[in-house]
Amino acid sequence: MSEGRRVRNLRLRAATPALVQRGALLLEDALRTASMPDPGRGRVLFIRSLALGTIRADRSSSSLALALEQRVRALASAAVHAEEEGAAAAHAVYFADAVQALVAVAARIGRRGAMAAWFWPLVVPEAWGKPADEGLRAVLKAALEAEPGPAAAVALVEGLVEREAVAPLLGALRWSEGPALARAFWGHAPEVPRGVVLARAPAPELEQVPPRARKVLETWVEAWGPEDLRSVWLAAVVMSLPRPARVVEAELPARAIRVVAAVAPGARARRPREEVPVEGREREVSVPAPAPEVEVPRRPGAVEPVVAPAPAPRPAEEALERVEQAPEVPEAPAMRPPREAEAEAEAEPARDQETLAPAEAAPPVESWPEAPRPTRAGGLPFLVHALDYLGLPAMLEAQPALRERAVAEHFLVWVATRLGVPPADPMVRALRPEELPPLGAPCAFEVSERFRKRSGARIPSREIALDDPPRTPRSAAAASSPPAGRVLEMDARGRMALAVRYPLTSEEQDSGSGAGAPEPAARQARQDNLLRTPDLELLLRALHVATSRLLRTRAKISLRALVLRPGRVAATRSHLDVLFDHAQAEVGIRAAGLDIDPGWVPWLGRVIRYHYLPGELPPA
Repeated sequence: MSEGRRVRNLRLRAATPALVQRGALLLEDALRTASMPDPGRGRVLFIRSLALGTIRADRSSSSLALALEQRVRALASAAVHAEEEGAAAAHAVYFADAVQALVAVAARIGRRGAMAAWFWPLVVPEAWGKPADEGLRAVLKAALEAEPGPAAAVALVEGLVEREAVAPLLGALRWSEGPALARAFWGHAPEVPRGVVLARAPAPELEQVPPRARKVLETWVEAWGPEDLRSVWLAAVVMSLPRPARVVEAELPARAIRVVAAVAPGARARRPREEVPVEGREREVSVPAPAPEVEVPRRPGAVEPVVAPAPAPRPAEEALERVEQAPEVPEAPAMRPPREAEAEAEAEPARDQETLAPAEAAPPVESWPEAPRPTRAGGLPFLVHALDYLGLPAMLEAQPALRERAVAEHFLVWVATRLGVPPADPMVRALRPEELPPLGAPCAFEVSERFRKRSGARIPSREIALDDPPRTPRSAAAASSPPAGRVLEMDARGRMALAVRYPLTSEEQDSGSGAGAPEPAARQARQDNLLRTPDLELLLRALHVATSRLLRTRAKISLRALVLRPGRVAATRSHLDVLFDHAQAEVGIRAAGLDIDPGWVPWLGRVIRYHYLPGELPPA
């Protein structure tokens, strides 16, 4: 499903062909220049029909664009969710995001559910009129081409697993799809060793796989075989379900191979399943023959007037199916969409209604509704640009252990907690803190040179040798006890931990600054506090100090004032949309680039967008 705006059919009537051509040119310019109202919250909006009335030949395209904006805004405000009862009769429907639309289409194709409504052919046009297997592969391809990329494919599989409808999608994958999926995820197809299951190496990563997803993985690894790249791809997907940001990790293919080896029951090769074409399940709807249309003559080199790509990427696709009611000629008889004459829809509403079996009802995938909910910490995602400026993404790339422990997500939750945001706040819940790995396990780290320069760390730094490791509960994933000591590299003021190293050698014990001359009482108390602080919490404190300094110097604002601002938040597995009142826009924040849409953030596994709208401030 492509981003932007699309018009599927356009119908113009005029007394002469010259007037038709004039109207087409005016409408083409209006579609290109109109500022379509944002459907908000990352939604994907589909409009059934849009009547513009009479277009005068002397009318300007700008006035026509204003009329177009008003009509679209009115329809968008009355849009209903596409999976609600009665959506087939609505003039506008929406999905929470592009991935939710793909999940709904894939579930219906796989289960042969009802798809007679007018909007289903618009979600993935490449899947319409095709056999079921080919349609499901088109849906997966559309997910990989969406803005989140591989993370969208992970969310697609997760949504189908929740609906217990993932088997048709996986069954539609041919043997040749394995290398293509691997390249779409990692840019290359990893080489799977022969007889990999004979080693049966332990795979602690399996402990992080949800039980339902693990059962799916075991079933399909047994069907495909451990040496099939489809098995490796599926293992990478189920390992990324707890945190979609994991899909960008460089070591994920090797870990996926180990997981496949751990769950595979044997090393025999499997032949690819033969494809059986599935006949279309759409019923025919008879419609009276349309009135003769006036052909629109085209100028040499003119742009087709019925398709108007957006001038810039938008957070949601605003698909205008047609500008006036017009019959549609189906392209494939196997899964032909019904004709879309409004007169027939009004005369026979029962024929357009979709009824899903109870087993096909969409379960709530999210732990809370997708509708925007009020939050105290609307400015928390503004820290994404600050962390990017400090170089946190490069640190996560260079030190996979930090990414594995979800340091970025932990930091956002940690900041919200320090500022008094309750755990039930929608912004905190959107980060899913209950799914994050524990912080207590020892983890060596070292900040980058970029972080040292931009965080205001005072030099020269100094090392503190601590005799005992922090006494904290170990996580279930920890394989062995920590070394008997660690070395902390602190900045000159002792406020930021720049590195934690293991193990502590005898030379370091003798030469470390902790064993030298007696320290002042305040510094000794600080070192005692460091002794009790887990490694990753030291890193979170360093990030806290660095971002606070950065905000004060570049945006002239405190961390508290930036984060604690009222707003509304809507979150799905792949998108996070924050809605503010337009009066909350601040020049200092905009000048620092903090409230510019980050879009797809790989190290968080989310598409983040901000919306400034009127009427978002709560009543006084």
